[in-house]
Amino acid sequence: MTNDATEISPWLTAREAAARAKCGINLLYAAIRAGKLRAVRLGARNDIRVHVTWVDAWMSAATVINPDAPGDDHPLPLAFSGGKRR
Repeated sequence: MTNDATEISPWLTAREAAARAKCGINLLYAAIRAGKLRAVRLGARNDIRVHVTWVDAWMSAATVINPDAPGDDHPLPLAFSGGKRR
């Protein structure tokens, strides 16, 4: 790994993570406190860093299954369809 200023880090600040998730900073902090979003604390100021894959995983875990959503032409698994295939 180099110290090149143009290198993009996979580690996001709390504000960058909130921007990636398109949510407010308070929601992000609440998810971290609740253990729903992984984060690391650095230094004496306890700066928060969140890996981009953790943000994506958090968002995927929060996905709401909507069988009536357009563009979803795959049947739902039995666990999500109440035991009936659509």
